[in-house]
Amino acid sequence: MVFLHRGRKETKMGTVITTLSSQDLSTLGLVIVTLILTYYFYARTSTKQHYPRGPPTIPILGNLPQLLMSKDTNMIYFLEDSRKKYGNVS
Repeated sequence: MVFLHRGRKETKMGTVITTLSSQDLSTLGLVIVTLILTYYFYARTSTKQHYPRGPPTIPILGNLPQLLMSKDTNMIYFLEDSRKKYGNVS
């Protein structure tokens, strides 16, 4: 036997099942549409930074893996090779 009380279904064993009303679904739909539109307009209007060309990096580690894998482990030689390949920083 199922009893209905204010959007809640209560079974004979006392288990409570919450149901969503149409107002709750409308609010949820409005929130989802608002989030999608906000993301769309943010992605469209955000400007990308135009940094100078350089070697690809890994977040947090930067160019450390490239430095460790280069034939010269001396950082000065690595930076000179990078400058020849990508140009001056300034």
